Amino acid sequence: MEDFDAVAERLYGLPPDRFTAARNAATEQARHGGERALADRIRRLRRPTQGAWLVNLLTRTDPAGVRHLLDLGCALREAQERLEGERMRELTAQRHRLAGQLVDAARTAATARGHRIGQSALAELEQTLLAATGSQTAASVLAAGRLTEALPPATTTDTLATLATLALPNRPAAPAAPAPAHSAHPPSLRTDDRARPAPPTRASEQTDLADRRWAERLNQASDVDARAERDLDLARQTVQRLDRELERLAAVREKATSRAERAASRLRQAQAEAEQAVRERDDAERAYVRKQGEWEDARRAVKKAEWAAEAARRQVEELAAKAARRNGGR
Repeated sequence: MEDFDAVAERLYGLPPDRFTAARNAATEQARHGGERALADRIRRLRRPTQGAWLVNLLTRTDPAGVRHLLDLGCALREAQERLEGERMRELTAQRHRLAGQLVDAARTAATARGHRIGQSALAELEQTLLAATGSQTAASVLAAGRLTEALPPATTTDTLATLATLALPNRPAAPAAPAPAHSAHPPSLRTDDRARPAPPTRASEQTDLADRRWAERLNQASDVDARAERDLDLARQTVQRLDRELERLAAVREKATSRAERAASRLRQAQAEAEQAVRERDDAERAYVRKQGEWEDARRAVKKAEWAAEAARRQVEELAAKAARRNGGR
């Protein structure tokens, strides 16, 4: 039977819509195997949100990219501690670029598995990737690949402890720091020979606090600058894309205009030919009417000639009969 880590690793590699059924099946399997404690632990595993699942998917499909991002976060934290402003700005810009690339990689991996990803889930993914660079605990939580929800932008210690318990269930709890022992002698009169640092003065505490606040403000400004550069890059890419689209549409318009001009020329030619055909038809119609009139006149002339011939024939016959009668009377 699988142990808890193997079950959790398998479950958090599943998409959210399959998680609950698989978790319940694993719980029942452990219970039937007599592992009640294991069954209870599996049953308490929470289904991840879509954004958290994208993070878990990314740790499995692109571990090198995730490791690179977390290394950038470690370098950025070191630069913050050293108050290296230029280095912080450079690393922050790299962090945002890499986070954007990882978001695209996660979306591609999810799409290849037949899942449609909304913008809110992608925003949660990017937020979590950036938050994981803020502390080593957050980085460990992300790298475990068992997130149930997105890391908030400003993750508190309590929140990270809860998420670490969920993501790293078998990690031993950190022992509580022992309370300082009270001595009867002031620090300066203790007999042990180890050098002990002097307690910080209020002025040094205020200076440290001011430095941390300055570092935080510089980090925020660097984030804003990096986002602005990223937005500028996106805007330039959009302009370039639109330029290419305008060039394509201009070429399409030019081709369409040329086809329209050729079609108009053919139309004008066809109209001229049609007008010529109409004129020829009218001329033929008039010629036909004239010929028909001539035919009618000729037909009437034939009738008259037939009548005249008939009358002449009868007259000849009558004259012949008279001549016969005259000759017989003699």
